[in-house]
Amino acid sequence: MTDAAVTMDFHPQPAPGQAKPWAFPVPERRAFGNGLTVLRCHRPGQQVVAVQICLDMPLDAEPDGLDGIAAIMMSALSEGTSKHTAEEFAAEMERCGATLDASAGYPGARVSLEVPISRLPRALGLLTEALHTPTFPRSEIERLVRNRLDKIPLEMANPGQRAAKQLAQELFRRPRGCPGPARAPRTPSHGSTRRACARSTRLTCGLPRRPRSSWAT
Repeated sequence: MTDAAVTMDFHPQPAPGQAKPWAFPVPERRAFGNGLTVLRCHRPGQQVVAVQICLDMPLDAEPDGLDGIAAIMMSALSEGTSKHTAEEFAAEMERCGATLDASAGYPGARVSLEVPISRLPRALGLLTEALHTPTFPRSEIERLVRNRLDKIPLEMANPGQRAAKQLAQELFRRPRGCPGPARAPRTPSHGSTRRACARSTRLTCGLPRRPRSSWAT
């Protein structure tokens, strides 16, 4: 077969439709007796549910000498629980078609879940498991710490990131618990790291700090 014998029929490109006005739905607020406040945004027709748990755990709550422990803890929430190893937990999330993400920032920590609406109950059970009964396995904590230490030289070698850090130093005074200049910190022992992680989960998930939750469907 030669190129001359090959023909292709191209369909016309569809034209854009008329833009329609849209406004984000006003969330419904509900407070529970355990201190949990839920904001619910109902969006009919959506097949994926987005859940976000906001934890009252600002960076200035980090223990002295363990700056960065909040980010390590949030990354380790899905690396093993009382019921599942890290591999088992990942497999269960995959069976649900769900994605789980956790991060720590200046105002607090967040855990985000996206899952098909038909798998929501199972995925919420796994989310609860990660928040209430993480085991922080030694091997996973050490891996996460190594990964963070490996990233610091790369960040310092990036002109944009280095300039941004220096600008922040010049513009703002450093409050307690906020990251200072990027450098290789001392590596805490697994025992101190795990105790700090466990203490943080007790504060945030034991509900004295009143975590907040919101989700949209």
